[in-house]
Amino acid sequence: MGYGRTPFNSDGATPFSIELPPGLIVADFSELDPQPVPLKFVTVVASIAAVNGPASIVLSQLSAKDRSSLMDVAAMCASERGAGNPSWNVESIGGEMHRHPGLQAEVRFGCEFVLFEDGGQILILEATGASDIWREYEPFLKRAMLSIELSAPLGPTLPLEVGNEVPQLLPGMPDPDSAAATAREADLSARAVEAKRLIEAGQFQDAENLVADRDAGAEEFALLGRLYEERLREAEDQRPDAREELFRRSLHWKRRSYPEPHTEIEAEDYARGIAEDHGTLVRLLGYDPDA
Repeated sequence: MGYGRTPFNSDGATPFSIELPPGLIVADFSELDPQPVPLKFVTVVASIAAVNGPASIVLSQLSAKDRSSLMDVAAMCASERGAGNPSWNVESIGGEMHRHPGLQAEVRFGCEFVLFEDGGQILILEATGASDIWREYEPFLKRAMLSIELSAPLGPTLPLEVGNEVPQLLPGMPDPDSAAATAREADLSARAVEAKRLIEAGQFQDAENLVADRDAGAEEFALLGRLYEERLREAEDQRPDAREELFRRSLHWKRRSYPEPHTEIEAEDYARGIAEDHGTLVRLLGYDPDA
């Protein structure tokens, strides 16, 4: 399951989005506590802080001009952090639309880097954290860094290692939950079209069997309520008893679309929503058949 994406767009920085798990937030670099020491050869463009612990991610940029490979820059990062020769992993960095080949390593305990290059700009993400929380926070920090996705990538221009070919921009990897949700939405949209036709033909039970199957929930129930309401709006020339049936079926499914309340506030909100739905249908019908 993916976390929600947070967009970032600021002067001087390449626009991107990044997945932030609960507890990580975008923050000004000056607000990070403790204050990380930036790499001497980069420009800091963004930072992320852990709400409940001394841990952060700093995003920096560096021109790829006169650089022979991404590995050379990675070695500079490790050296400045006092690491000799860490083992760098080739990683696929990005999101659902596209991914960049890049490098990742924990250069020392409490310090981890992710680097990739696009359009002549090297992006460097450095995660740091206190030693007593590092093992707990490191997986979340690493996952966030590997999720960074540029809004309008140009593609790599620099090889990962000297002598290698310049890598290609890779296709994205859709989140399985997002893909499943998209498929469900497409399926429900198709069923909605058919259910609308059935309701217009007076085949109410067939429409309800089509939409409100055994896996149905609030979204499907709300859809049926909305379809019956739309038909009621269009059926001004129908007999009063036919219009009342549309009224009752719409109200029934609208009410079913509200979940069981768990708090007093939820109960009040749902009751208010049901009352508003009832009022709308009464206005469409012209009277309340149960009054």
